Amino acid sequence: MTLRQNKVAIRLGNFVFHGDDFGVIIKRDETIVGDVWTFLSLSSGDIVILREHQLTPYTRRKNGTTPAENMSDRQRQAISLIEQNLQINWNGRTMEDVSTFIGLFKDASIERTRRDRQRSYDQYAGLDGFDVFHR
Repeated sequence: MTLRQNKVAIRLGNFVFHGDDFGVIIKRDETIVGDVWTFLSLSSGDIVILREHQLTPYTRRKNGTTPAENMSDRQRQAISLIEQNLQINWNGRTMEDVSTFIGLFKDASIERTRRDRQRSYDQYAGLDGFDVFHR
């Protein structure tokens, strides 16, 4: 009888472990030898490029920590907007993870929204009164 291993997919923005080091996946690249992941260590700030087998998914919260389900509606909304704007995935388990995720990605999400909004306005650049009022 073979043991079936439940594999948890690692996605961009996920919290993961690299050995005992806890961090976040900030980039994924497809290469001819498979996917490589860019890992940001939350303890040291180091950035490391790793293969998937070197990462362990974050699936359980530590005992004695406040669960992420206790987050406020505003925090829940912020995480949802960050996920949508940056096309990343939230997998946090604790309130500390909530703060870390929002702190890491909020500014990039806001900047992406501004750039996208500006791009939509740029489509109208160069129109003058003649273009608007004459058909």
